[in-house]
Amino acid sequence: MASIISVDKLTKRYGASRGVDNVSFEVVEGEVFGFLGPNGAGKTTTIRTLLGLLRPTSGGATIAGLDCWAQSTAVKRLVGYLPGEFTLDPALTGAHILAYLGYLRGGVDLGYVTKLVERLELDPSKRFRDYSRGNKQKVGLVQAFMHRARPSSPRTIWRRSSIPATALASSARDSSPTWMRCTPARISSTTRWS
Repeated sequence: MASIISVDKLTKRYGASRGVDNVSFEVVEGEVFGFLGPNGAGKTTTIRTLLGLLRPTSGGATIAGLDCWAQSTAVKRLVGYLPGEFTLDPALTGAHILAYLGYLRGGVDLGYVTKLVERLELDPSKRFRDYSRGNKQKVGLVQAFMHRARPSSPRTIWRRSSIPATALASSARDSSPTWMRCTPARISSTTRWS
């Protein structure tokens, strides 16, 4: 199978501080791929660079053959992303948030968004501040999946979550992010970035 994500010697520095350093990996389409690591390991920096939100210092990355920085708008049409903490304007309703995020993506199938809202039993008329944490996550799930029904359906879905360091294998409890590949049936390998 072809690679959907290709990262080549990706480096992001913040002045003298390291964000990520010389990271390379590929993800095959259909593969489940996860980052594991303690705070400060570079997971979020890598994801934000892949989303085109940060410009790499050197190296690069592509998603579906599109350069993550130079073609970031097109990349965003292919990627659904759910951050670990999904916070938005507390005065907006769920419906307003989803309409705004759909607009930023270049439009979405509103019928499909309605199906997602109904399936998750989300009340879109409530203000974001009035949602429980679980319902805020439901708004996040809808926005991550809402562009699937379009002809250029997303081929990549990301969910950012924090995993306590105690849940990691002892070899992963250093400052290096770890990535894990798995197929729907089994985990096929685990490798630490060096």
